[in-house]
Amino acid sequence: MGLRDWLSPRSAHRPTPAAPGNMLPAEVVAVVQAASIRNANRPDAEGSPIIYVTAPALGRFRWVDLDKAADRISDAWPDLTPAQCFRAAQLIEAAVGDAAIRQMQRKEPRRSWVWDW
Repeated sequence: MGLRDWLSPRSAHRPTPAAPGNMLPAEVVAVVQAASIRNANRPDAEGSPIIYVTAPALGRFRWVDLDKAADRISDAWPDLTPAQCFRAAQLIEAAVGDAAIRQMQRKEPRRSWVWDW
């Protein structure tokens, strides 16, 4: 999710998770923390990485965006408010970002063309 997504009119209706009533239940936080993130070895048709999230109560799903993740969380816990679902999706997004950074750090550094002739 980039800057363009935050500036689009679609994101204007998103709830803000900073209110005290938007605290996540401990079981939801535990599920999000237990989620495993896996990057596929190949990109999709558009060249974007394919990322799979596996969580105990959510099952396995492909990471697309915050809205899809919030919908999946809402299906698993119908008693959560939309702001709570969005907050839980943000936590999953942070885990996805951390996994992407670890994946980039594992790659072998590119050799300089000066020494590779």
